[in-house]
Amino acid sequence: MQQTKTAPHNNINEFDARRTSAPKKFIWPYLAILRPLHWSKNILVLVGVFAAVFQLRGTNILWPVWQVVNGFIAACLLASSNYVINEILDAHSDRHHPIKYQREFASGNASILIGYLEWIVLILVGIWMSWRIGHSFLIVTFCFLTINLLYNIPPVRLKDRAYIDTLCEGANSPIRILMGWLIVLPNSFPSIFLLLAFWMAGGAAMTFKRIREYRIFASQFQAGEYRRSFINYTPRTLHRLWMFYCLSSVLLFVLLSLVRLSHFLKSI
Repeated sequence: MQQTKTAPHNNINEFDARRTSAPKKFIWPYLAILRPLHWSKNILVLVGVFAAVFQLRGTNILWPVWQVVNGFIAACLLASSNYVINEILDAHSDRHHPIKYQREFASGNASILIGYLEWIVLILVGIWMSWRIGHSFLIVTFCFLTINLLYNIPPVRLKDRAYIDTLCEGANSPIRILMGWLIVLPNSFPSIFLLLAFWMAGGAAMTFKRIREYRIFASQFQAGEYRRSFINYTPRTLHRLWMFYCLSSVLLFVLLSLVRLSHFLKSI
């Protein structure tokens, strides 16, 4: 395994060192922890919208496009609230990572107090926007927040529990699908095969992420200092878990296709 060095606690992000203006120094860390590039994951909200629109084909039901925009923004804000609390609570362990020690809270570039305030504001605005869409969307919003709180916050902190961590984090994928669906069809529910297929796909993506992270460290002990769940993982178990998620996802998508084909044939 490739030998790496654990970054010292007082390392300074080289990118931060190049910032010259005081306002930028203050504002940038709190924008960076929103992780706007990760908002691309919320494309799954649009996938849910398109799935519901496909379900409505041939009908005259209309739905306002602004709600789709509103729902997508709400999902981005709620996801960012998760990233903020994640970086706050992971600041200590991130200092044991050769790259993540440069994160804003781990490096000391951002205030924990302001971070908590930012987290609360993001949640409140996200809930308000979800409420504007409808009660069904709001309920799913609370499910999304609850899962991510259980994932991050002690004493539960599911991200420290092997196997449960990827299952929990992967659940964000079907929740995003459900968000998009409920924007268009607030009184119905998508196929369970669709949601489970995306859940397994999300679990596969999160397991692959852990495989890449595990390879960074020279030993299981070093990996465990960064992420406690790595204490109970090995490269073999991670690869087997990834294969399980992948095969399960493919099987569920096949079952979904067969169900859709059966309905189509009956309609002919």
